[in-house]
Amino acid sequence: MNYELFINILTPTNIIIYILIFARLSGLFVIAPVFSTYPPIQIKIWFMAILSYIFFPYVLKISNIEIPTSMPILIIYTLKEFLVGFTIGFLANFLFYAMQMSGHMISLQSGLSASNVMDPSTGEQTPVIGEFYLYILSIIFIILNAYHPMFLAIYESFIKLPLGFDTIFNSNLIDLILKFSSNIFTLSISFVLPIFCVLFILQILLGFISKIIPQLNVYMVAMPLQILIAFALMLMFLSPMVSFLTKTVQNYFIIILKIFS
Repeated sequence: MNYELFINILTPTNIIIYILIFARLSGLFVIAPVFSTYPPIQIKIWFMAILSYIFFPYVLKISNIEIPTSMPILIIYTLKEFLVGFTIGFLANFLFYAMQMSGHMISLQSGLSASNVMDPSTGEQTPVIGEFYLYILSIIFIILNAYHPMFLAIYESFIKLPLGFDTIFNSNLIDLILKFSSNIFTLSISFVLPIFCVLFILQILLGFISKIIPQLNVYMVAMPLQILIAFALMLMFLSPMVSFLTKTVQNYFIIILKIFS
């Protein structure tokens, strides 16, 4: 009896639906903030497998997918599901891209753009200040449980973007995604606007001093002065920035949930 039940569960339809759910979650975990970087690949695979098992009864109930009859069609279906998950993770990561861009701006204004470290998420060299802000945002992301709306967006996306090619990205959804992505520069500026403005004014003042007193080598003093003021401003605005980031993260991931629900 148990053997017959096992055979009834492992039907070709159920296996294909499970594979497609796993593919959508794989797209999310490839680029999703925090989850794409820190957990080992073995843990991520097991976590995706467990989530796929949890989502499976719900997706099976609402899915009207036409089961592919050939391997090329199955590959196309799998790529489509991967793209849906990748899109959700990519949108969730925009906030982290904006935070990293804020660190780049401060590094350029303070003269620390040459001090780079390896970013484990991209494998590229990034400024230290950018990584500092990125770690702060990652801690806030975990403390606020902001990954809950992200997983809910995947869960709800099976209704708005069901399995198969019956429904794909429509023009309204693409328009929302483009408008959403266009705010990345605005976000990056808003995170560090006070620090950026002070450092920018400081550079203008140093330029005036170098013109008024050409005998004085201003730029020998400017470099350590800019770094000192940059660190002082970062410490001064750290608490307000954390409060601002907390509100931004809460609102940001709720918007992502609304797009895919």
